Amino acid sequence: EQLKKLKIKNVDMSGFSYGIWFFVMGLSKKVLIADKVGPIANRLFEGVGPFQFGESWAGVLAYTTQLYFDFSGYSDMAIGLGLMLGFKFPINFLSPYKSRSISEFWGRWHITFSHFLRDYLYIPLSGNKRGILKTIRNLVIVMFLGGLWHGAQFNFILWGLYHGLLLSINHIFRNLNKVSLPAPFLTLITFIFVMFGWVIFRAPSLSIMKAIFKGMVGLTGVENLFGFGITSRTFGQLPNFVDIFGGPNKIGFLIIGLCIIFLAKNTHEIKPSMNGKWATIIGLLFVASLSCLGQDTPFIYFQF
Repeated sequence: EQLKKLKIKNVDMSGFSYGIWFFVMGLSKKVLIADKVGPIANRLFEGVGPFQFGESWAGVLAYTTQLYFDFSGYSDMAIGLGLMLGFKFPINFLSPYKSRSISEFWGRWHITFSHFLRDYLYIPLSGNKRGILKTIRNLVIVMFLGGLWHGAQFNFILWGLYHGLLLSINHIFRNLNKVSLPAPFLTLITFIFVMFGWVIFRAPSLSIMKAIFKGMVGLTGVENLFGFGITSRTFGQLPNFVDIFGGPNKIGFLIIGLCIIFLAKNTHEIKPSMNGKWATIIGLLFVASLSCLGQDTPFIYFQF
């Protein structure tokens, strides 16, 4: 899919400079955001449970953020290197967490993979041309195979089936798009369902998956609802809640990451002019990224 869309052009200074921008942005996403919030996610998914409400949501939010910045950062770096060498790779992410439905999410997340599933599996299976039941069958089969592509482990298969179910529900109730619902509400609901999916994707066992879901819906007890000991008698122990996030610095990186996800433009939508201001910004990001390269933290998607 990448090779089919690959465009070759002569290298010029403008393209080379734009490639540097893409590469530095991708490196910054990986090193300055993904790697910084990763320990919060690891603390949850490598734990044993039961998990409190606060630590469950903190860990899942962190993994949701980590996965996006890790994978989109990798894609941006590849695009940047390509531009510097005269190649043009297709954009692979279009702010997927801003999606208002699951079908829109799959039009924005890992776009080349989504197009592969659509063009080589969904359409040959007849797509949505033969009635609602066969459409649902096709969606479930395609997403099952999409999960299996990531590996034969139970969690990838369940993740694929989960998204097949969500896409089927989305298709059944597609006429609800005519109902005027606030866009932020639709985005929030979609984001939550995507996060639930990432729990399935990452959880090392069914027991851990169940424990995290129980924590997220508050089934670990009212007194532990927020993870920092709020009861009818006290509002104390805020430091414990901060510790859930791995300390104030980790909270800061997670907040910055979420703000970028929902408020910032995509990398390709920013057109830096190669003047002193932009050169300084790119240089500072590059130096900051290099200063954080001490640990061996490979890209998550390298395992696939």
